[in-house]
Amino acid sequence: ISYELTKLKGNEKKDKQLAIVEAENRNDFDVYYSIPLTLNANGTESISILECKGFCQISVRNAVGLLGANTLVLGQETKLRTNDNQILYVIPKNQMVTAEFEFNVRTGAEPILTNTFLKPLKSIDFYDVAMNETQINGEWNSNCGNVQMNLTLSKNGTNQIILIQAINGTQFIWQKTNVSTFQKINDTNATLTYNKTNQTFNYNTADGVSCIWSKK
Repeated sequence: ISYELTKLKGNEKKDKQLAIVEAENRNDFDVYYSIPLTLNANGTESISILECKGFCQISVRNAVGLLGANTLVLGQETKLRTNDNQILYVIPKNQMVTAEFEFNVRTGAEPILTNTFLKPLKSIDFYDVAMNETQINGEWNSNCGNVQMNLTLSKNGTNQIILIQAINGTQFIWQKTNVSTFQKINDTNATLTYNKTNQTFNYNTADGVSCIWSKK
């Protein structure tokens, strides 16, 4: 965490300053932090207005004024969700995120800035990441008969997660039953299980058919 100060103006009582804060990720991997999502009455998910979106807070210890002075530094919002209903924010490797704010100190005083980390920063491996459209949507192959298909992750009218399989002009619907498993609609003998490590689907039927689906 670093910052740059610029005096904007001053008088006999106070100086107005501008702080530009930079948070740099010097790791050789992206770092993430998570924020809980709230389920709304209409079934959609959002971040509560009471929830802090920043991973750290910069405060001016000797600021003057009733409210003092501080700002939050935020990572970049991603489309990644976790299976315990949180959204991930990222600071990419070798990149930085910035924030800026204005404040007042007494005339001639040197601003004293401190940083407080509000959320831990971790690699992606620490999170139980849920399936998302980027991972799933597109063309897939099955190792059983070299079958090709298109998969689309979506939601139905009751906001349940479904997987739409399109193959040779025919469409099949799979409904999510837990964090990694789908049940074929109108066919309780067929299931799909997503393997996050290999990013493949395991297709299984009650009569013993087992196939691996891989994205092209």
